[in-house]
Amino acid sequence: QRIWASYGDYDRQMFERQCAAQDIPYPFSATHLNIKSLYTLLRGLRHDVGLVQAMTLLELPVEGVHHRGDDDAWNTALVLAKILARS
Repeated sequence: QRIWASYGDYDRQMFERQCAAQDIPYPFSATHLNIKSLYTLLRGLRHDVGLVQAMTLLELPVEGVHHRGDDDAWNTALVLAKILARS
């Protein structure tokens, strides 16, 4: 029932594909926040930027290993927190 978020649409699509492939119900809400698009809009950028570049522009330290699920989740949460704090 709750909104969920990821940096870009890839994760949402991957979850949907994996659930369909394994014939299991999709466990998340249909309401998804694409943080990459939100960041692009709020910064007035012409193009999306990757997670590491967004973190650099926001002066946030990149923690852990990029493209490792749990590390990317933490870094994505940092980006969202910074965006919300500035808004």
